[in-house]
Amino acid sequence: MFSLLQVIINSLILYKFFTNKYLDIEGDKFYHVIITYSIIFISLNLILLSFHKNNKILTYSRILFFSFIFSMYLFETFLRFQTNEIISKYDYYSSLKKNSNVTLAVPPMYHFENKELFSLSGIANTRTILCNENGYYSEYNSDRYGFNNPDYVWEDTSTTFLIIGDSFAHGACVNRPHDLASVIREKTKKNTKSIAYGDNGPLIELASLIEFVTKETKFVLWFYYEGNDLEGIEKEKENQILIKYLNQKQYSQKIKNRQSEVDSAAKIIIENEIARTKQQKKKQIGDGLLNQFKSFLRLGLLRDSFIIRKITHPKNTNELFNIISYAKKITSDYGSNFVFIYLPEFSRYTQKSYDNFNYIKIKEKFENSDTLFIDANNLFLKNNAISLFAEQKPGSHYTIEGYELLGNFITSEINEKFKY
Repeated sequence: MFSLLQVIINSLILYKFFTNKYLDIEGDKFYHVIITYSIIFISLNLILLSFHKNNKILTYSRILFFSFIFSMYLFETFLRFQTNEIISKYDYYSSLKKNSNVTLAVPPMYHFENKELFSLSGIANTRTILCNENGYYSEYNSDRYGFNNPDYVWEDTSTTFLIIGDSFAHGACVNRPHDLASVIREKTKKNTKSIAYGDNGPLIELASLIEFVTKETKFVLWFYYEGNDLEGIEKEKENQILIKYLNQKQYSQKIKNRQSEVDSAAKIIIENEIARTKQQKKKQIGDGLLNQFKSFLRLGLLRDSFIIRKITHPKNTNELFNIISYAKKITSDYGSNFVFIYLPEFSRYTQKSYDNFNYIKIKEKFENSDTLFIDANNLFLKNNAISLFAEQKPGSHYTIEGYELLGNFITSEINEKFKY
């Protein structure tokens, strides 16, 4: 009886220990958790063992317990050997830079501290490295404005589909023709232009719309990602240039005519990021063994594999609706149709009690309006949702199959309502 009780109590202690949030941070709290749980663990086991008089029971209990601990650390060791080390983006860039004209994607948010210019794109007419979630670094040749399009799309002044959004609409982490813009372009045979970029939030997307929409735009496709779009709004509103797009009607940076400034600013950011990365590597060489030991001690990889952490998001949907309302007005003023596309995150399919508050609020808002609301969540639920994410973890982007499925669904929904 006492053996069973001992196993149960030990299991509970270990569970609380390895799920403790302070194991994921550095500093005093990390060591406090280690010491506290060690004292509790040792004390309780000494008390329980003191009740045992049967040496065999004592022996079997110890064997069972230490076998359990040993197995967990053995599996952690196995995971560490199995983890494939992916070359860093900056190392990959540096190796290519020696022999070719290549650059990195520089998200607009990297320009946050620039008081003179808030860029909405990357470097123009250059081979651009994006990201790696499928075993290779995706890349594209940027267009004249630094976006992920074939440059010829700008030769035609008319635009059937103008794509606005973050990294999902940007094309992370796949090559053409598997990004959303390419899928839609190929499916419809219509001129499709993407002005989306990684890390964009709703206010940056509003700025992009204002700078690039024309009277010859037929559809504005606004991609909303539930994983972080609401988080981005408060930070974006702190920028003195971005907030003008919302508060000052007719405001524009005339960004189309300032691409040389965009390119120069992005190149400086890349140089600074590479220098910062080199400094971090030097620091990691000194701290590397200690950090690795801490991670091993806390069973870092094992916990990441089996423990699902609750994902929460702010409830500031009114801020989003304010931006969207203005975006819809601008779209309408240009004689275009506004389409809102809701993109799901990985965590909603793995988290048992996923918070649908924002999802319900947004869905109700658009279903009670004349705006076409395309819900990719329902689409994913019907198509083995988890398999459509590349890295199978929070923050993961879609697979090639996921982008293809989504692009085809969007064009079908639009054609059903508007007959483009």
